[in-house]
Amino acid sequence: MRNKNMTLSKTNSGLYYSSKKLSNGQTIVMLFSAYAVNGNGTFYNVGLAIGKNRKQCLSWYDNKTKYLSGHETGKSTNVKEVLNFCLDILKEFEEYLVSQNKNSCIVIEGSDKRRLEVYKKALKKHRPDYIYHKENEYIYKWIKFNN
Repeated sequence: MRNKNMTLSKTNSGLYYSSKKLSNGQTIVMLFSAYAVNGNGTFYNVGLAIGKNRKQCLSWYDNKTKYLSGHETGKSTNVKEVLNFCLDILKEFEEYLVSQNKNSCIVIEGSDKRRLEVYKKALKKHRPDYIYHKENEYIYKWIKFNN
């Protein structure tokens, strides 16, 4: 699915992802995993990992190891750099889903309430089209087509 204008790649296991080397030397990877398909569409869960390299981050997502649990080496990260990367990749993945002409839903959860609050605050400010589902505590956006 890679072309010269896209930064998204797809793994053999079906994960869509994009990665970037951060200014502190670590690598950030944003992943999208299809976790449910039903009559309403395909649901994609979003994962975000920061680690030594892309391979380590992808391995963490595939295996759900505790190796990357919130912070990896204690190196400080540039919050604006991470936020801009995440917002750009979310937009790019949405554009990819639109090009597929299928109903889809992007679902963002936090591994804990603190992280969910950070995601909710950032998306409310920069991407108000994402909706917070208070009862189930996740953030989502539908991409719908009239089929």
